[in-house]
Amino acid sequence: MADKAVTLWMHGGGWYSRETSDVSWLELLGLTVIHARFRLSGEANWPAQLEDLRAEARAARMAGVPLIVAGDSSGGHLALHLGLRGVDRPGDVDAIMAFEPPVDPLAGDWPRTRVEGNPCTDCWGTCRHPAMRPPATAR
Repeated sequence: MADKAVTLWMHGGGWYSRETSDVSWLELLGLTVIHARFRLSGEANWPAQLEDLRAEARAARMAGVPLIVAGDSSGGHLALHLGLRGVDRPGDVDAIMAFEPPVDPLAGDWPRTRVEGNPCTDCWGTCRHPAMRPPATAR
């Protein structure tokens, strides 16, 4: 069966670790799965993760088939950012699959927000939220 699309899979792990997931079911659907590599929160702050994922997505698009970005938990959150912001421009990702993403992990009603050492703030640094970054990094 020919590949229908390339799926760039973003692992979960709270932005600070690499959680492994069995995503072989995607291959059974005729999708090529590429496991994305991106810097963790202990290595770099946002938007380094988005920059890394854009580079991974550019390489994945070389296959010449539709690009799906997907992930679980924090990886789902990153898939949403990449899919909605785009690789080179908004709208250039063909589909997004986000499994259990923290959509607004800094919202007051999200329990981990109130926990010391919240992994979200570790990733995003002192700005507390990507939307608060200067416009050049919010694209």
